[in-house]
Amino acid sequence: MSLPPAVTDVSDGGSDLLLDTVLFTHVAGLSSRQRRLDAAQTGLAGCEPGPCSAERLESTLPVARRHILRSAYPQVHQALALVQDALAFVGRGLPDIGESLALIRSTLTLIGQPFAGVRDTLTFISAALASIGGTLTLISAALSARSLAPSGGIDP
Repeated sequence: MSLPPAVTDVSDGGSDLLLDTVLFTHVAGLSSRQRRLDAAQTGLAGCEPGPCSAERLESTLPVARRHILRSAYPQVHQALALVQDALAFVGRGLPDIGESLALIRSTLTLIGQPFAGVRDTLTFISAALASIGGTLTLISAALSARSLAPSGGIDP
C-alpha cells in the first residue's frame, strides 16, 4: 500500500491535507493537557501561553509540517545508517562464523579418528576372542573324542 501523493511529496511546501489533518488532530488532542498545549502553541504557533483559536492553529500547520519533516528525515537517516552499520557488522561476522564451523568440523573429525581406532581395536579383540573360542572348541572336541575312545594301548 503506497501513501497518497500529499504525504510523499513534501517538496512543494503546499497544503498537504492528510498531514494537516493529522497535525491538527494531534495538537487539538493535547487540549486536555493544557501545559503541553501551551508549550506546543508557543513553540509551533508563536502564540503566548494560553488558548489559541483554531484559525491560528490552522495557519501554523505548514510551519509545523516543515518542522516535523525536517526533524524526521535526519532521524530516519540516522536509523538507516545504524541498520547499515549493523548489517555490515553481521556481514563481517559471517566469515568468522564460517571459519568457526570449519574449525568445529575439523575438531569433530580429529575426535572421531581415535574412536575409529577404538572401533578397529574392538573388532580385532572380537576376532581374537572368536579365534580363541574356536581353538577352545577344537580342544574340547579333541578331549571329548579322547574320552570316548576305547582305552587300548594309548596311555594318557
